[in-house]
Amino acid sequence: AIGKQYAVTITAEDYDSLYLDPVTVQSISDDPNRTEFRMKTATVISGRVVDCNSIPIAGASIRWLPLENERIDSEHWDPSDTAAANAKGEFTLSGVGSEKGIVLITAPAFAPYVNSAANLPRNAQGTVEIKLDPGASIFGRITDPNGRPEAGVQVSVNIDVEQLRQISGSLWNRMTAATDADGYYEIMDLPAGTISVGASVPGAKGRVAFAQKRVTLKTGQSLELNFGGESGFTITGTVRQGKTWLNGADVYIRLADNSSKTAQTDHLGRFVIHGIPAGDYQISASYYAGGDRSSSPYRSNLEIQEEIQVKIKDHTILDIGFGTCTIRGKIPDAYA
Repeated sequence: AIGKQYAVTITAEDYDSLYLDPVTVQSISDDPNRTEFRMKTATVISGRVVDCNSIPIAGASIRWLPLENERIDSEHWDPSDTAAANAKGEFTLSGVGSEKGIVLITAPAFAPYVNSAANLPRNAQGTVEIKLDPGASIFGRITDPNGRPEAGVQVSVNIDVEQLRQISGSLWNRMTAATDADGYYEIMDLPAGTISVGASVPGAKGRVAFAQKRVTLKTGQSLELNFGGESGFTITGTVRQGKTWLNGADVYIRLADNSSKTAQTDHLGRFVIHGIPAGDYQISASYYAGGDRSSSPYRSNLEIQEEIQVKIKDHTILDIGFGTCTIRGKIPDAYA
């Protein structure tokens, strides 16, 4: 319709893609002021991918990802902007666009590589040559409070590297795993640095539904990281609003090592959290009255929330009422 505005993407062989938003629809005419679409000759990124010993990494995947306001614009990412390194580790990306973008390189057994297209390293001959580090990995077992294996637990990794953190799972899916029938999991091809590992137990009620731990990996390291069976005290309790027990409320506690545990209450408002070392803690209880309560414990649009300070020196019982809270058990100097 004449006068309406649309987002337009124009592609042509041997030219960079052109994305314009908005474009106003005009009548067909010879008016010299009509909209013109000026295409630029295709931008080419070529180079070589090798390991730390300069041995070519055949089959490495090279992806170009456009940036929009310094963030990865996954909405307009073109799957054709992907190349595979040949037997000599050589690759060519053509028509990737002259706008800002980053290059993501992945290969089995190697850590992912991310850099801006403008800052790719070059060798003495001036050729782009990218060295991939050996990938680190985490593995372990997840058990319930009775030591039984937890099957089907979703284990996810959040990498504390700004550009990697921007990449969605649809572009790079090596950051998640599910435990097998014996509770074991493994996630490979991770970069060195600090990562957060989360374990989400589907359908867990009355106990820990989500736990998170932070660890630091070295290049090529294989680290065992287990969930369940941690030593410490037990926190049990209920969550209510007035005299109504709340089903599906989240009870969250962060530990001194920056790990955390989130329990979800059952239909009687009950919860239990095991493995809490002695110390002072802030416990947060939150309740979301609408929507799917089986989703992640980190929800938006919370309707009610309560935070309390607790000193843990023994097994503790909490009665969390929104607006009021009591603590009882074997801790004479616990406080709320």
